[in-house]
Amino acid sequence: MVPDTEGQSRECHRRAVLGRDITEQRRAEEQIRNLSRFPEENPNPVMRLTPDGVLLYANPSSRPFLTHWNIGIGQLVAEDCRTPVREAFVSRRQKPSKHIWERDYSGAP
Repeated sequence: MVPDTEGQSRECHRRAVLGRDITEQRRAEEQIRNLSRFPEENPNPVMRLTPDGVLLYANPSSRPFLTHWNIGIGQLVAEDCRTPVREAFVSRRQKPSKHIWERDYSGAP
């Protein structure tokens, strides 16, 4: 209770309203969502590996490789792919293409 100008007690209601413009944050989030779809929608195999060759991510187009290698997320890729992966991480450069199933593939760190 707060006294009014005549000295009588009256209830006092106060409200604080805070706000901030999140337009740019929303735009940035939308851009991140859009960019993150590229690997998933890519018609070519896209895989993310650790320097030791552990598979962290594989898009749907990678399925034939995973089936052939009999591996899944969290497992090592085929031995013949681990050396180029290690070399790419060490050199931080794209490695020459690798010929697999009559196609050439390249990798980048």
